[in-house]
Amino acid sequence: MKYQAGQRLIDLLMAADENSIRDMLLLNELSLVPEDLEAILGSSHLAAYSLDLLSPMARRIRGSICAAREAGITHPIFDPLGEVIRAWKLVLDRRFDRVREEVDRVVKKWFRSVS
Repeated sequence: MKYQAGQRLIDLLMAADENSIRDMLLLNELSLVPEDLEAILGSSHLAAYSLDLLSPMARRIRGSICAAREAGITHPIFDPLGEVIRAWKLVLDRRFDRVREEVDRVVKKWFRSVS
């Protein structure tokens, strides 16, 4: 497997909640609200790479999320970096807290290789 850290992350999430595989497959169906971005940016578990990517665009992303909700648009590409935000929203979900320490290690290792 090309991305062993990604496979390990999937294994951890599934160990914490078997239904998480469904959520991963339907990631683009995960709804977003502006508060999601605030929670993600405020998380100490967010990889520095993602923080650097999302922070400069936070105001634009929040505005897009609000506009999409008002217009009834659910397609993820309407929101700048919508898939990145949805992925972090899933990974930071409290149901994975029991494996959080290991998830943090895997994410840190994974992003260290792309930073």
